Amino acid sequence: MKKLLTLALMLMVVCGAMAQEGTKKFAIKSGMAKTTTEVMGQTQQVTLYFDNYGALQCSKTKATVPGMGDLEMATIIKDGKTWMVNYTMKQVQEIPAEAQEDIDFNNLTEEIKTKYNVREAGTEELLGKTCTKYTYEAVIQGQKAKGSAWVYKGFPLKSVVSVAGMEIKSEVTEFLENILVMPQTFDIPKF
Repeated sequence: MKKLLTLALMLMVVCGAMAQEGTKKFAIKSGMAKTTTEVMGQTQQVTLYFDNYGALQCSKTKATVPGMGDLEMATIIKDGKTWMVNYTMKQVQEIPAEAQEDIDFNNLTEEIKTKYNVREAGTEELLGKTCTKYTYEAVIQGQKAKGSAWVYKGFPLKSVVSVAGMEIKSEVTEFLENILVMPQTFDIPKF
């Protein structure tokens, strides 16, 4: 169960995505997205704040996990590194670069398209914004994953990923562009 939960959290990192040094992950300077994610029969609320075109990200998750109770976690991306923060257990862990998979939809190169078998699959309107739908494949912690993402200016407003016999669905329910995000939002806690 813990391994599947870890895999699900890693998939959220993939879909929520990491910025590479010197690139603009999103074609939007800053923003906030509230997302509902369904995984393993559980619904989670995720709030993502980002700045500097996605180079700074803080994705906060609140969930109730059977056998573990209420959890409050975050994924923070800053200075080209990614941290998993468990506020409930007061733990911080840097995610090794080799464990991070990423599809940078704002900077799709032929290499990325080939590596992840990325294909355009039309357009769809979500939250009043025209999104390009992409399908893709990735390997996450040794598991083959197939997914679809509905992307607006490099930002996934919806995603569906199937891996290890489970499906993870995420959809943004509220999205604000070019807002002021306080710098301390991206601070790594010292427990």
